[in-house]
Amino acid sequence: MADRYKKSGVSFAGDTKAQFNKNRELQDEQLGVNKGIEQSLTNQLESLSLMDRILNKALKTDAQRDAILENSLELQKDLTTEQSKEARKKSEALKLTIEMSDGVRDSLKGMTGLVSSAKAFVTVLLTNPIVAIAAGILAIGKLLYSAFTAARDLRTELGGSLANAGLIALKLKTVEGFLFSAGFSTENVKENFDAIRDNLGGVSAASGVFLYNFSKLQQITGTTGTNLATILSIQESVSDLSRDTLLAQMESNALAIELKGILPEAIFSDMAENAEFFATSMKAGTNNVMKTAVEARKLGLNLSTVAKISESLLDFESSIEKQMEASVLLGRQLNLDKARQLSFMDDQEGMMREILRQVGGEAEFERLKGFQRRALADAVGVDVAELAKLARQQEGAATGVQVAKTTEDKQLDVQGKMLVNLEEMNIFGKKQYDEQKKTNQSLAE
Repeated sequence: MADRYKKSGVSFAGDTKAQFNKNRELQDEQLGVNKGIEQSLTNQLESLSLMDRILNKALKTDAQRDAILENSLELQKDLTTEQSKEARKKSEALKLTIEMSDGVRDSLKGMTGLVSSAKAFVTVLLTNPIVAIAAGILAIGKLLYSAFTAARDLRTELGGSLANAGLIALKLKTVEGFLFSAGFSTENVKENFDAIRDNLGGVSAASGVFLYNFSKLQQITGTTGTNLATILSIQESVSDLSRDTLLAQMESNALAIELKGILPEAIFSDMAENAEFFATSMKAGTNNVMKTAVEARKLGLNLSTVAKISESLLDFESSIEKQMEASVLLGRQLNLDKARQLSFMDDQEGMMREILRQVGGEAEFERLKGFQRRALADAVGVDVAELAKLARQQEGAATGVQVAKTTEDKQLDVQGKMLVNLEEMNIFGKKQYDEQKKTNQSLAE
């Protein structure tokens, strides 16, 4: 093991030999779990049963096995502590996803033929423990009566067979049940499913676990599912993190935004509505655009104003000409060179701070004549009303920068606690699932 530690090169990442040995022990243990899951999935794929073949296709059993195999290959490598932790978290997430699929599979074992009529479809659902339990939890007795209509509408919208539409409808109702049990609303699950389907890779991307986590975050942020999917797709383009990790980060960010006295819905909706600017300015591994949106919101502005300022500054010839004209009319030197440089480097937050400094305070703004205000606004790239907001908030924004520095550690601590809470919720969700599975088996007997 000592030679393997030296050859691995993880010491360059700061890992000790003891950490390396511990990581290898945990990875080997997870490999054993993966091997059992892989064998189970292989047996399901090799089954000659017609129902198993239908369910394998509907539940993407082959993709699940491929994901487990890929994860096992990763776990066989000599990883750093962070890499090992990420690989094992992914393994746990895959395990939970597969267990949920197994729950659906077990609940449908009694189906021996394709459903061909509304009467047969309702009969199947009435004898299905998962749907019966979901109906009890949600207290909507009309669910079973209207289930065929829901599946038929889904088939009309998505195409495919009635059986597949029924499985999707069952997945949506199961997610609603888990959301209700966790204290969340069940209203927007279908809209969230559509947002995932339209923006993140089709129906296959909307697995039960991901739809559940996505729906929770949609309610925590207060924005729409479409807005959330737009933000997530842009973040994915500049990050190598998994979708679940990005969702966890967004949940932490939402709580951090609340600590600043701003509603998360305003910030997330602003980022989605200015997707072009978001995609252009987003930096990998940072929250630079979100921070800019927060600072803009404090000024009573939004990202569209920030984008307008940035675009104006980067039109170099015109911007410099307007800067010189404003300097003459104001009777003082207006220097936007630093703001222009920060904008060029995609540091929009720094650009806004420099713009505030150049604009001056409210008292100075009040002394300006109308033509001077228009010239200054034109040089900055805003209208006079927006310039008035910048001037009014100049002193407060300067203080806010210092406050932001002092609260940075608090925000990091909050994010750390959020990630811990998410992990605890995953453990709780797994226990809850195990209990429900036992209940299903008891009812089936």
